[in-house]
Amino acid sequence: MSDSSIHMSIGQHLLSDTTKRFIAMPYLSRRLFSLFALAIFSGTLIACDSSGSNNEKTLPPSEAKNTLQNVDSQLSTNVNDLTSEGPFATTVRSLFSNPRSGTSAKRTQPLGYVLIDELDRVLQTSNGRLDYSASTGEYTWNSRRQTWTSTGPSENVVLVFPTSPNDTTDNGTFTLSSYTDTEVTIDGDDEYLPETIDASLSVDDTDVFSLNLENTSFYDEQIEETQVPRRFDFLTLTAPLEHNAALDSPSKREFRFSYLLQREDENQYVMRLDVNATLTTVFNNIDGAGGLDELSGAIGLEPDVLIEYAIQAEELSTLDDDPTPQQLNNHFSATVRYQDQKVGDIRIATITRNGTERMAPVLVYSDGSQQPLQEVFENSFSSFSMTVLASDSDLVTTSKQVYNTVTEAVTAVF
Repeated sequence: MSDSSIHMSIGQHLLSDTTKRFIAMPYLSRRLFSLFALAIFSGTLIACDSSGSNNEKTLPPSEAKNTLQNVDSQLSTNVNDLTSEGPFATTVRSLFSNPRSGTSAKRTQPLGYVLIDELDRVLQTSNGRLDYSASTGEYTWNSRRQTWTSTGPSENVVLVFPTSPNDTTDNGTFTLSSYTDTEVTIDGDDEYLPETIDASLSVDDTDVFSLNLENTSFYDEQIEETQVPRRFDFLTLTAPLEHNAALDSPSKREFRFSYLLQREDENQYVMRLDVNATLTTVFNNIDGAGGLDELSGAIGLEPDVLIEYAIQAEELSTLDDDPTPQQLNNHFSATVRYQDQKVGDIRIATITRNGTERMAPVLVYSDGSQQPLQEVFENSFSSFSMTVLASDSDLVTTSKQVYNTVTEAVTAVF
């Protein structure tokens, strides 16, 4: 990544007039989370001072490397369970992989898309708004007729179906047991967005997915004719992992976002993210460039590693178009700790890889030695890369389509 491209991501993008939309659009939670995922894995979290205090306990570099290697291995295992090996991942693969038939490998539409396409026969809507009470009932998939068939009354919306084209039995059950919406102004238009949701998917009588949305509220004030989210709590199960996300805005200058990833039925988390965003003024008074004062918080990993960070966003707006690593480092801090011992600081440095110089995040240990962050978490990076960039297989293509569809649906809420 070049100097100018890094500056584009943290200076010209975050601190330009698009900051106004960053605050205003009801995508705040996703944008905050994406920002810090990008910050860790693309190099925008940097430490101001790698020396530490004289009284601070420091983990020796050799021990620190072994510790982080173990954390990386645990992270990689959980990423694999989430994206490819767990019950939710295998169910998605079964429903949305592109089946082939005959010696000519003729492609047919994945079962999951067929089930979704036919939901118009089940879900009743009015002007695009779901009429939950009119949609309740139990419906079973008729494989021969390729349609949903009403099989009885229910207080919920219940869908019974096979989870694979090869299944001879209906082993999947999706239940929408609660749904309410709220009227919100977006881009000057009045729209109804989900306010509460309670839904689950079981396969062979075991829950593989669930979703619970509650405590959703928006500010009455608007930016660019769009209301700003004030609060929500969002709990999702993608077996065997649970995701717990929450947004809380105590004032129109403060936004707090938290995300917790943990294994189902375990108290020990896999990853924790806390973000505190402070604006230069109340959001509906922001005009033009800037507006974002500081971003700070912590990232927890597996669960003894903690990365504490702060980004001086307002100061970044004063940098020129070609900042040096030190100029960037002057406006960030990110310290890595294992339990009560300091491992090191994350900084931006110029490194040479494959004969090419580029700026990248590095972890600076207590003795001054440094290691590219991508090497520190090599297995986790590899697991993410395999998921996103894997190959030209049908599953990768359809997974991307499913991911885009789900992303659009979720961001429509926030």
